[in-house]
Amino acid sequence: MPVRDRLPWLVGGALAVALLLSPAIWNGYPLIFPDTGGYLARTFQGTLEFGRSALYGAFLRLGLPFDFWPNVIAQAALIAWLVYLTLRTHGLAHAVIFLLVAVMVLIDASSLPWYVGQLMPDILLPAAVLALHLLAFRRAALTRWERAGLVLVVAAAIASHMGTLALCLALIVILAVSMPLYRPWLRTGPPRLGLPAAAVIAGLILAPLSNLAITGQFAFTPGGESFLFGRLVQDGIVARYLKDKCPDPKIALCAHIERVPDSADE
Repeated sequence: MPVRDRLPWLVGGALAVALLLSPAIWNGYPLIFPDTGGYLARTFQGTLEFGRSALYGAFLRLGLPFDFWPNVIAQAALIAWLVYLTLRTHGLAHAVIFLLVAVMVLIDASSLPWYVGQLMPDILLPAAVLALHLLAFRRAALTRWERAGLVLVVAAAIASHMGTLALCLALIVILAVSMPLYRPWLRTGPPRLGLPAAAVIAGLILAPLSNLAITGQFAFTPGGESFLFGRLVQDGIVARYLKDKCPDPKIALCAHIERVPDSADE
């Protein structure tokens, strides 16, 4: 693309990033969540903690000297790039105005900018889903570097939050099972699952390797069973189970049956 044609896209891309960061800019600081400190602490303490990715903590630490603005700018740039790729590979990127309109619609109709400007890995989950879609259905319209970048997005998202791994695996299984339902008249064509599967495998490798490099422990981020148990508590399943089974000396929780909370946070 000639420089004169590239300049509007560069300016439009920068404006899209600014629009996505509008809540953080209005706030005067990147948005903080109670869990943010837990991620950041991993790189200082060198330990693994329930549901706190050391890799995302290292990402946050890079922006610490600059009040974390580089982190949210990077998150916004990633989303703007994914939106652009989606538009282009679907034949909807004839001019930069298409990108800006899409971003403004997402800002007005969803919570996207609040997650983009937040110091949490939650924004990487929808990024991974969109990346998987592009790899599965729009591979032919992507350059080699774009495909590599999308694989990296999925891998980093999985290593930053193990819940993303479960979702990505489920999506690939659903796509694989639905392939016999493909019909030639469908515009998307059948999904190509080689690169999506490779991206998930890369995330499976990156997660324990990044923990090893940052904390010295070759392990996945712990805590999955705790989050599952919290959900069982909040849905009342634990209370009903104990009511049916207790007293039973083999169930340690029977001693605490009167103190079972009704929310996962509690």
